[in-house]
This record gives sequence, C-alpha cells and structure tokens, in this order.
Amino acid sequence: EDNSVKLDDKWTVGVFTNILFGDSLGLTLGANYTDADRRTDQSESLDGWSLVDDDDPSSGYYPERVRLQQRVGEQPRFNINGTLQWQASESFEMWADLLYAKEDRDDVQQRFEVEYDRGDFLQGGMDGNGNLTWAYFEDNRLTLNFLDRRRDIEQYGASIGGEWFNETWSITGKADYSESEEDSFDARARVRENRIDVGYDARNLTYLTPIEVPGSDDLDPFLYGDPDFPDYNRVDYNLRTISTEEVAGMLDFTRTLGDGWFSQLYFGTRLASKETSRAQARNVNATNLDGYTDPEWNYNLLEKDFYFDQAKPPLLENWVRPDTAYLHTFEDQVRSVAEYNPTDTWSYTEDTWALYAMVDFENYDGRVPYSGNIGVRYVDYEYDGDGWQNDPNDTGEYIKYDPQVSQDHWLPSLNTRFSIGDLEDGRYIRFAVGRVLSRPNPQFIKPIAELNDDLDEVEVGNPNLDPYLAWQYDLAYEYYFGDTGEGLFSIGVFYKDVENFFEEVSLENQDLSPWGVDDTGTINTYVNGGEGESIGIEASFQTPFTMFDNFMRDFGIVLNYTYVDSERTTVDGEKAPMPGTSEHSANAVFYYVKNAWDARLVYNYRDDYLFNQDD
Repeated sequence: EDNSVKLDDKWTVGVFTNILFGDSLGLTLGANYTDADRRTDQSESLDGWSLVDDDDPSSGYYPERVRLQQRVGEQPRFNINGTLQWQASESFEMWADLLYAKEDRDDVQQRFEVEYDRGDFLQGGMDGNGNLTWAYFEDNRLTLNFLDRRRDIEQYGASIGGEWFNETWSITGKADYSESEEDSFDARARVRENRIDVGYDARNLTYLTPIEVPGSDDLDPFLYGDPDFPDYNRVDYNLRTISTEEVAGMLDFTRTLGDGWFSQLYFGTRLASKETSRAQARNVNATNLDGYTDPEWNYNLLEKDFYFDQAKPPLLENWVRPDTAYLHTFEDQVRSVAEYNPTDTWSYTEDTWALYAMVDFENYDGRVPYSGNIGVRYVDYEYDGDGWQNDPNDTGEYIKYDPQVSQDHWLPSLNTRFSIGDLEDGRYIRFAVGRVLSRPNPQFIKPIAELNDDLDEVEVGNPNLDPYLAWQYDLAYEYYFGDTGEGLFSIGVFYKDVENFFEEVSLENQDLSPWGVDDTGTINTYVNGGEGESIGIEASFQTPFTMFDNFMRDFGIVLNYTYVDSERTTVDGEKAPMPGTSEHSANAVFYYVKNAWDARLVYNYRDDYLFNQDD
C-alpha cells in the first residue's frame, strides 16, 4: 500500500585550527558547510480499501484513494564555532564557547491523487484474496497538489565556564545561552477536477498507479497540459515562525574519598529555563495580491525520471506542475498582509531544576575484581503556557488560555563492571540499569484550545502529558585485545520497559466546561498511551590493523549489529511495534588515521520501522 524510492546525497567540507597565545591562552576555531539533496518518489494507497458493493463481500475490494508523489529538497547548512580557553593557574581554568549555524531548506512536493470512492465502478480483475488488482471507474475526483516550502533556520549559542581543583576537590560551573528561529514560507497550488474517468493498476505488486480508461482521454490534460487544462481552484500561502530561547546553568562538585570501597563522590545541580513560541498565518489567498496572475505550467516534474527510471509501465512517469518559484516573488507582499490566527499563536516556558548525587565504587583485591557507580537524579519541572482559545460566548473573539503544570521525578541508575580472570586479560562483564525520561514534542503540549462553531468539539494541546519514562537494563561481555587493548569484541543483551507513549486521540462524551461550554462533546488531544517493551542483542567488533608492519597499520575497522524485538500497547489496547525501532540495524566503518590525517568510509543499514506511532 506504500512503496517509495529515496535519494539522500550529502557532502561536507570543513576547516579547523588552533591558535596559542603564550602558555596559558588558546583559541580553537572551526567551520563547516554541508550540502544535502533529498528526493522521494512514492506511490501509496490512502484511506484503506472498500468493497464495490457493501452488501456483497464477493464484489471485490478497491483502494479508496491512490496518490503518486515526488518530493525534492535541498538543505545547505553552515556552521562556525570557537572556544577560548585560559589556564589562569595550575588549579584553575576558564573557557568560553560560541556557536552560529544557518540552514536554508527548499522542499517541493508534487502530488497526483485520485479518489476512486467518489466514482462509479465499471469493471476490474480480482485476485484470490478478493482484491481488485486492476479496475476502471467513471466520475472520479482527480487532484493535483503542489507545495513549495522554503525555511530559514538560524541558531546562536554561547557558554562560559570554569573549573577549580586540588588533590581532594574539583568544582565546575557553567552558564549557557542558546536561541534558534525557524521561518517557514509555503506557496501552495491546487487543481481539482470532478467527473474524470480513470482506473488503477496494482498487478505489478510493487506500486499502485492511476491508468486511463480505454477510450477516454480524461487524463491527458494532467499528463501533457492540453490547452483546455483546468483552472486553479486554490493558490495560497502559509507562514510560520517557531523560536526557542534557553538559559541554563550547572554546578558540579567532585570529592576524592581515598583508598576505601568508595573512591569518588559526585553531586551537583542543573537549572534551565526554556521558552518555545510559535506563530502561524494560514491560507493567504494569492488572488488578493496586487499584480498576481496564475502561474504558468511546466509540462514535467521537477525531476523527470519518476521512480528513478526503475519502474515499469503502466506507472505514470510524468505529470504537469505549476511554476511555484514564481509564487515566491510575492513573498514581501504576503508577509505585509498576513493575519496570524490567535489559535495558531502561542508560547510556553519550561523551568527545570535537577539535583544529582553519584558515587564510584571499586574493589580490585577480591577473587572477582569489580568497579562501577550508583546514583540518583531528582528532576522538578514547571510549565507555564500563554495561548488562546475561542470565546464560546462571543463568536469570532478569543480569550486567554494559560495552563500551568508541575511535575517531579526520581531517576536512579547503577553501572557495574566485573573482571573475568586477571585485570590484564581484558575480559569483563558489564551490567547497567537506569530510569530515563523524555519530554513530549512541543506540538503535543501547546497551550491552545480551538472550539468548533457548534461548540461540541475542541482541539487542544495537553500540557499535563507525563514524560516518556523507561527502565533500561543492559548485560554485556567485553574482550579487549591487542598490545594496548586497542581492539574490542563485545556482545550483549538489553531490555527496555517503557510507559507513557504519546498518542493522538478523539475522546467522545467529555465534559467541555474547562473551555467555557456547559455541555459534553469531543476532545481531540494527545494522551499518554499504554506500556511497551523491547528486548534485543547487540554485537560489536573494532580493531586497528596493528598486526601489520607496513602501511596497513594506519587502517582499522569498526563493525556493529543490533537485533530488536519490540511491542507496545496503544491507548485502545491494541498491540503495535514501537515507533522508530528497526528489527535489524548495522553499521561498518573503515578508517585511516595518521598524524593529522583522518579518513573514514561509513555504511549504515536499518530495515523497516514504524515512522509514526499513530499510523
């Protein structure tokens, strides 16, 4: 139902230098430029498959909607960073870091879409499972959708810190500031035509494709741009700005405890305040702009070899597209007239305070030498939202919506390493357990509530979402080999127990009084879903080629493989794989290192994975 081929080309060039000013002051500067080209050609079935005759299970299933899509994008990025380091004395040093990054993205989407469920079935062919592998319909809806999105992203960062130490204590402090802004400008065009005779063909078993009905030329204008090509029924713009600003600080203490069972004690604190904001203007109509005329048509895709010339007939190889670059010539005028909807304009602040303590332990005198650490982190989280909702008592007006949330969590951890045989043998067993958390996507917790006109449905963010929490367990065998232990072979198992997945839901018959409506209705929001778990095996091997006496000594290899079996329970009680988790993944690195030269050849592989947990 979904088949795509992708291209992701990337190259990077960079420079790096160190400058010393005497014995106590040094400056490091680095800059790099990356140019990435992305492309995806795709055919997919949307909205599921339906029976030709709902009362006759033998009538055959057909796809309700079929889409061909080509997405082409460029993503150049430039960054520069610098570090100034000052050694004030033998026991005190300070440093300052600066970062600037700029990224310009340009993405073009070109979609060809047919809605067969709006048409009337004529004829088709069925396989043994009751699926119509090809069919002809009349009076369908055909839509061409085009999007040209340009995004400018800028990031700034600065930090200053220092460290003091003596034989027993060390104290490290740091203050950070960072800021980022993403400005997105979308130009959209759509042509929609009803009562089109068109079929589909899925006999290739790789992709679905629209096809012409014999004797009909209804597809010709969309494929070749005949003079009677339909008019645009929508040309408009969307604007969006997303920004973040964060101030953070840390203070760490380390105490050397001596020669006993406990060797070092660590404790400290973290403070962070982060503000996230978003403003969006939707559907700015191009026909209201001074000097606007409909864009001309190009009679081919942006990249002409649809499916990279890998597809076989009858897959469509081409369709027309508008000159969306022309639409961007109106950008200044669009920005001057755009109106930002209050329900698309919001901000929130997250204040986080954390305390931690950890202690190292070791014993190398017993029959089984061991070492490790045990610790705990306490996290206090405060959320303060600043948004809007529709006023249920005054149509077209808005009132403030300012949710506030407080949460706290304890996160313990344990890491141990046991030596097998003598320490010089380089063989170890590692065990680790810890509790970790991850905060929700900003879109899930936005302080916005939007009521529909009938006041019986509300779309709302959920700042009360609990974070994604997981217990992680790892057990591994490690063997270090070579003259200096430079080689490594390891194999291990891991287990992860997860709770509080984030899921999008529609909750019916809910109390709407928190949004000023004295009745029940539907709430469209995000909630914490069920639990999940994953278990897996990972293996790694790496070594420089020091066993050779010639130039091969400067080469080496790194190999990694991971197998994961995962499952989660959705909020509806259904079983599904964990999002973003591939069953098999691997990577290989072949490298060369000598003096100031470093070169690497890298291969990464992962098989299919669930991209979105709502799918």
